[in-house]
Amino acid sequence: MLYDYKNRLSVTREHSSTVNRPTQIDEFYSDRSRVLYCSSFRRLQQKAQVFSLEPNASVRTRMTHSLEVSDLGRTLANGIAQRLYNKKIISLRSVPHIVAIVENACLIHGIGNPPFGHFCEAAIQGWARNILPQLPAIEISQNPNFPLLMSDFEEFDGNPQGFRTITRLHTERDEFSLNLTYATLLCALKYSRAAGEERDNGILKKAGYFQTEKPLVEKMYSEVNLELHHRYPLTYIMEAADDIAYCLSDISDGIEKRILTEQDFLNEFRESWNQNYSEVTCPVKIPDHINNFSHDISIPWSKKAMQEAIENYINNHEAFYNGTAKELIPQNGIRWTVWMLYVWRYRDF
Repeated sequence: MLYDYKNRLSVTREHSSTVNRPTQIDEFYSDRSRVLYCSSFRRLQQKAQVFSLEPNASVRTRMTHSLEVSDLGRTLANGIAQRLYNKKIISLRSVPHIVAIVENACLIHGIGNPPFGHFCEAAIQGWARNILPQLPAIEISQNPNFPLLMSDFEEFDGNPQGFRTITRLHTERDEFSLNLTYATLLCALKYSRAAGEERDNGILKKAGYFQTEKPLVEKMYSEVNLELHHRYPLTYIMEAADDIAYCLSDISDGIEKRILTEQDFLNEFRESWNQNYSEVTCPVKIPDHINNFSHDISIPWSKKAMQEAIENYINNHEAFYNGTAKELIPQNGIRWTVWMLYVWRYRDF
């Protein structure tokens, strides 16, 4: 099979840039600058990652989380891109392009999250379900698209809101908002369907974009020759970096806030592992005690997760390239470890 990454790494923008950039990598660096200097990214410093209205500056905000995801995404993308180059699937020139695109998407991935996160999403969804059907029937009948447009509110989520933010809401210069490259925009699309469309339990389980942005998404998919409702291949890398980052950082923030201790975490982890996977050797080293959570847990465990993610991408490359795979971090191995961190997070925080 021929893998046309050159086409997938599209530098096309909705509005042609007035700046003549000499190389393709400069286009992706421009995307990064547009994100970093926009007001929506700056607002992330005032939004909680987990703990709302947190006075402790060491506890993560959406901004610090996004920066950490970007760092993990860069390392993960570079590892995958180098392996693809070694297998002669991509050119050496494409390696930094892939890294830059993933970094950009990691910075963007939380830009649409509302204040108070999932609580706010649920409030908007509940309002839509309860209030919108009460509109006069004549108002609804006059717009045949009303049921689909209503789904934008019924499925309101930080992911489609983020895509809307970077493609439509920054109108200081023109109607195309940040006017990012198609590659960066597609990489930031975590879910591959519009609100109101049929869902499943994989990459279509949530809305990735609203009905209002559907024409743009269809246009970009056609540009890079990707089948609609499939996932852009580099999106898997962004998602894996996010999973690794927040699972570990949420534990770290809990320790920082003295909600739990390092020993509490170790005791709970061992107990949960023995209850659920006693017949399986843990894929990461569980220390007897923790002197520093970052050094003893976050760094070695995230490295292990990234190693498995890289191997999974390479071993199942065709499914990731075509956008039909479910996830990059597999259900076996380190995924169990990550799942255990979910258990701790939702049971005790």
